[in-house]
Amino acid sequence: MTLRAVLARTTLVVLFCVALAMCVSCTPAYNEYTEYRAVLPSAASAVTAPSPEGHVVEAADDSATTSPLDLPAPLKADPAGYGFDPAAAIRHAGAIAAFGPRPGGSVAERQAAQYVTARLRQLGYTPQTQEFALPNGLSSVNVIALAPGRDGTRRLLLGAHLDSKPPSPGANDNASGCGLLLELARILVNHPPPVDVELVFWGCEEFLPQGVDSHHLGSRHHAKGLSDDERARLVGAVSIDMVGVGSQFHVRTMERGPQSLRRMLLLDARADGVGLSFLKDRGRTGWSDHEPYELRGIPAVWLQWQKDPNYHTVRDTADRLQVRPMRTTGELLLRFIHGLDEARIDALDNGR
Repeated sequence: MTLRAVLARTTLVVLFCVALAMCVSCTPAYNEYTEYRAVLPSAASAVTAPSPEGHVVEAADDSATTSPLDLPAPLKADPAGYGFDPAAAIRHAGAIAAFGPRPGGSVAERQAAQYVTARLRQLGYTPQTQEFALPNGLSSVNVIALAPGRDGTRRLLLGAHLDSKPPSPGANDNASGCGLLLELARILVNHPPPVDVELVFWGCEEFLPQGVDSHHLGSRHHAKGLSDDERARLVGAVSIDMVGVGSQFHVRTMERGPQSLRRMLLLDARADGVGLSFLKDRGRTGWSDHEPYELRGIPAVWLQWQKDPNYHTVRDTADRLQVRPMRTTGELLLRFIHGLDEARIDALDNGR
């Protein structure tokens, strides 16, 4: 090989190495929030079947611990008969978003908590506040109310977070969940559920600047405070987070705890003709407030609609909230709540 050929080959190798290094250096660092742009699970991660709406729905023989074929069929009920009003839920969401960005410990977050407390009292509840310290030296609160059930021995938890990620006013993330929860609270007064329903409006779900794991602080505080008896009484916990925008409806878990609640909701959705699909929460510490309950061995899920291009931006405003996802989520939850008979509660417990 001539000297000229050797030099030419060496030059090509050097250029290739430089180009490769540039590609590596330009690769963005992992960011947990990029998950909202994720696609549905591949066939390698979930067994799927087409739904009536063209979404992907988990098949009945998926790989988690308890076969959904062992779960009782959904009870027949007309969720529209409960009178769920998505417009009322959106009005509540708009009122909360009007306080502006609500980072954990802020005045605006506290105003949102006061708004929720006042609405619950108007409905006849006796809400309690649970204050907890934040790593930034401030404090936040959870607002908690109980809708008594006909069977006072078991309890279902429904929750939504009050805060938002600056600079966003957080209409969808997550005033939408809070508004929907307030509308459910109104209905549960007139239609007592079969089990106690604990309504929790969590503070400080979003990341704080202090530390890579400084989120879900309200739900973690609440979950940590559960006694063994209280934990055993919980049939499940549902995080209602980002349910006001999107066309893809997901039930989500980290797959690190019981999956019986996820399966039961999928079966209920299928019976209702709702295109609900399972999408794994792949966050190292989870991406919503189901995380601490799931890790404590409680059947826990996150309900979310995707995709919202405006989340965590100033464009996440109430005028962008949509009736369809709010109505679908509310009616699915009402049917699930009022279908909690003894057989279905046993099925949830057996999945622990």
